[in-house]
Amino acid sequence: MLNPAFHFVKLQSLIPIMVDQTRKTINELLLLSNERQFIDLQTEINTLTLAIIASSAFGKDFESMTNSKRIINRVVTELLEATEYRMVRMIDQIPIILRLPFWRKDIINKKSKEISDFVDQIIADRRHNRSTSLSSHEDILDILLSAVDTQGQTFDDQEIKDQALTFVLADHETTDNLMTWTMYILMTNEQVLKACRDEVDRILPNSIEPTYEHLNELIVCEAVLQETLRLYSPVPFLARKCVREHLLGSEGHHQIHLPVGAEVGINTYILHRREEFWPRPLEFDYTRWIRDPVTGLKPKLAHAFCYLSFGAGSRNCIGQHFALLEAKVLLAMFLQ
Repeated sequence: MLNPAFHFVKLQSLIPIMVDQTRKTINELLLLSNERQFIDLQTEINTLTLAIIASSAFGKDFESMTNSKRIINRVVTELLEATEYRMVRMIDQIPIILRLPFWRKDIINKKSKEISDFVDQIIADRRHNRSTSLSSHEDILDILLSAVDTQGQTFDDQEIKDQALTFVLADHETTDNLMTWTMYILMTNEQVLKACRDEVDRILPNSIEPTYEHLNELIVCEAVLQETLRLYSPVPFLARKCVREHLLGSEGHHQIHLPVGAEVGINTYILHRREEFWPRPLEFDYTRWIRDPVTGLKPKLAHAFCYLSFGAGSRNCIGQHFALLEAKVLLAMFLQ
C-alpha cells in the first residue's frame, strides 16, 4: 500500500526539500562557526535529517507550526534514548517488568503522548485541507490518507500515525548516523576526501544545487556511502521471526531447530566483516562499490545476503532509496 510513496518519480520531487533544508543548515553552521570553537556535528546533522523526513512526510504544516522543529527534535531524541536504554537491558522482553513504572517508563509515556498529539494535529490539518504537501507530488501523509488495500480498506488514524512515526523515527536516526560516520571517514582519510571533492567539483561546478540527474552521476560519493554503511551500519543488529519451522545445518551433523515464532538475531556488524565475503574486511575501500561506468551496474556481491544494511527480502527497508538520495544530497552539499 505504501510502495507508491517511494517510486523514483515521487522521490525526485522530494530533492528540492532535501536541498532547501540542507542549505539552511549549512548557512546556520557557518554562522555558528564564527561564535563557537567546536560544533557537535552529530547533533546538527540529527536536526537536519529530522527536518528533511518530517517536511517530506508531513508537508507545510510541519514547517509552519511554531517551534515544530525544535519540539519534535527534543521529544524524538529523548524518546529514542529512553527506548534504547530499555532495549539494551531487555526490559521490554519481560511482560511483567514491561508495565512497571521504572527504568524510564515515565519518559516513554510522556514523550510518546507529546509526539502522538503532535502527529494527531498534523493528520487533522491535512484531512481538513489546512496543510499541503511540500513536494510537487503526494507526500507520505497523502499516500497514507488515500491508500487502499485489496479489500478496499483504508488505514485508520492510528495506523496512519504509526506508519508516519515509523518513517520519521527510523529515517532520521539512521541517516544521521550514516552521515556522522561519513564525515569521520572524510576527516581521517585524505584520499577519500579528495576523490569525493574532485567528483563533486566536476559534477556540480560553481556550487550549483544538485538535481536527481546530478546525484545519479555521483558514483564515488555513492560508493563511499555504501562502504560507510558496510563498516558502520546504523542498524548493526536485525531481528526476524520465523513464520515456519526450520532446521539449520547439514543432515547428520548437529542441527539447530527453529520453531515457528522463534526470533532470530542477525549481527550485521560481524557479517559485514567476514573475511570469506569481503577482501581486507577491516579496510575502508570504497572502490569495491564503484558502478560500471558503461552499464551502471554495481559489482556482484560474494553472497546475496552478505550485505544487510537495509535488511533483505519482503521485510527490507522501504525507505532505503529515500535515505541514500538524502545522504547523497547532504554529502554533495557539505563537500561544496
